[in-house]
Amino acid sequence: MAKVYTINCPKCGCQFEVMKGILVSESDLDPIPEERQEETPFTCPICGLEMSTQDPDFNDHVEMVMMVD
Repeated sequence: MAKVYTINCPKCGCQFEVMKGILVSESDLDPIPEERQEETPFTCPICGLEMSTQDPDFNDHVEMVMMVD
């Protein structure tokens, strides 16, 4: 199951989405692409701030999480 996070960048305030995990229709992907793994960092498209779902304050910057199948 994939999760789509809507993030508010703590540095510049930009709101953007990040998908982690794979969809059921992508279940043949082995291994999971690196950019979709939970522990792989991602960057803000405006200011380039690097973040990760593993950061201790990550949930403070999440506007919404949507589970998609």
